[in-house]
Amino acid sequence: MNVWLIKDGEFLPVQRDVRKMRTWMLAESLVEKGHSVVWWSSTFSHQFKKLLYSKDTEADVNPLFQLRMLYAGAYRKNVSLARILHHWRLGRKFYTSAERLPVPDVIVCAYPTIELAYHVTSYAQSKNVPLIIDIRDQWPSTYMQVSPGFLKPLAIFLVRYHLPKTREVMSKSDRLVSMSEGCLRWGKNLAGRLDETCHKVFYIGYAENEKSSEQSIRSARIRELRDALAGKVVFTFVGSFGFSYQLGLVLDVAERILTNGYANIHFVLAGDGQQFDSLSKRARTLPNVSLPGWLDGHEIHHLLALSHVGLVPVLNFGEGTLPNKPFEYFASGLPVLSSLRGEMEEILSVNEVGFTYDCGDMQGFYDLVIQLASEKSLRKRLGENAMRIYKERFKADVIYTAYASFVEEVAAKKKDNDQASIRHPV
Repeated sequence: MNVWLIKDGEFLPVQRDVRKMRTWMLAESLVEKGHSVVWWSSTFSHQFKKLLYSKDTEADVNPLFQLRMLYAGAYRKNVSLARILHHWRLGRKFYTSAERLPVPDVIVCAYPTIELAYHVTSYAQSKNVPLIIDIRDQWPSTYMQVSPGFLKPLAIFLVRYHLPKTREVMSKSDRLVSMSEGCLRWGKNLAGRLDETCHKVFYIGYAENEKSSEQSIRSARIRELRDALAGKVVFTFVGSFGFSYQLGLVLDVAERILTNGYANIHFVLAGDGQQFDSLSKRARTLPNVSLPGWLDGHEIHHLLALSHVGLVPVLNFGEGTLPNKPFEYFASGLPVLSSLRGEMEEILSVNEVGFTYDCGDMQGFYDLVIQLASEKSLRKRLGENAMRIYKERFKADVIYTAYASFVEEVAAKKKDNDQASIRHPV
């Protein structure tokens, strides 16, 4: 079977020292089942805001796994006209490029981006290819929440422009899948498919970590952090410093903790992005905060092994918001302190793997930090529970093997239905 995976904005196998994300892990599971996979993306790295290639480029990951990267320009800011144009060019370029290739047996397309998913849907319809839409975010419903004040008029225009396209994508796909129940329900509602039970949730999951050892720490930064964090209770955030994260709140709490004399609590914010410069400037006056910058996968693994609690200080953009960070923390046996309401709040509460505070609630966040720092037995119990549910529900190999089987089932059902239509025309 020839499978096309469509996803822009994830780390790609041609990049060094990056971790595997959802599309990459699904591709590997499909290859393990003997299928050939083509992953369509752009030549632009969303995380690092730089071009990997300045022209359309193909790369063979292995004999069954190929990358097709399309040049569609670049952008410097997540919320910008340049990013909108990048998406617009990528969607149209996919359609013209796909027309020159043999038709695949099935397509799995991530949503968003809207323009790319829209053109993939048009292609699948024209070629009668079974299409699975994987809902990752609730665009354009979240546009108004992420747009700064001066861009609100543009956000209103884009919602009106993109909503019909979104409905078409959701309604014309053969199946909808998502990484959360909330996102799946959102997509089914837009498409008028709430009564259908054939759609699935496959959580993001996370690959199992290798065992840490002193000898395996190659990074000088991690060795320095290890020494600085000795004897401290470490609260860690790992990810992009985009404006969807309330990282300034973490520094507010760190400042109060310092003022109140809690010398055993330390915060590590690892990553880079739009907030890095302002946070770095503030952190210079806070000896209980470390900003090591962007870390590769090896460094992240060792940092989490040095940590005691994982932080998810994120804005809520709908009931289905489920970033990959909690699952990454679970895989390291860390309790989670999160501002996410809805599905993640329920996971933390029911499984006793962490706590939830109200988004922007400094006092609530502060109180939970103090409680977790003060109660070692509580941290131990929550961490053990986190590792347990990771092994039971959130291991990547289990999730993506099931996802790959679902892709096979959708392709086979479409083929059977088409053959039945030929044998018994209406």
